[in-house]
Amino acid sequence: MNKKKILVVEDELTSQKLLQFHLNNTGEYEVKILADGRQTLAAANEYLPDLILLDIVIPETSGIEISRELASKANLKDIPVVFITSLVTEDEVASQDGIFYNRPCLAKPITKEKLLDCVRKNIR
Repeated sequence: MNKKKILVVEDELTSQKLLQFHLNNTGEYEVKILADGRQTLAAANEYLPDLILLDIVIPETSGIEISRELASKANLKDIPVVFITSLVTEDEVASQDGIFYNRPCLAKPITKEKLLDCVRKNIR
């Protein structure tokens, strides 16, 4: 079985480990973790993920800016991006039909169930 590839861009070590653990335990995904948002474009070009989980608050840049850059690249614009953030609550995300800055969004802390449901809905 070919595993779907997920690029996780998250600077917090605890969140990295939790996301990787839940995704890897499904047996469905290959996960690559980045802690530095500035490497996202290069990593996406090389890895060609089926989904990007992108923290909004990242040192040196922002997930929103990275999302715009991805959308401007012909070879990357169709990769689905899901924001992960502590800037909003689950209730705030729900009141916006799960969308934040025109992207699907998961509010931290992220439960295993919400993570896997969101990934399955958005992965290409």
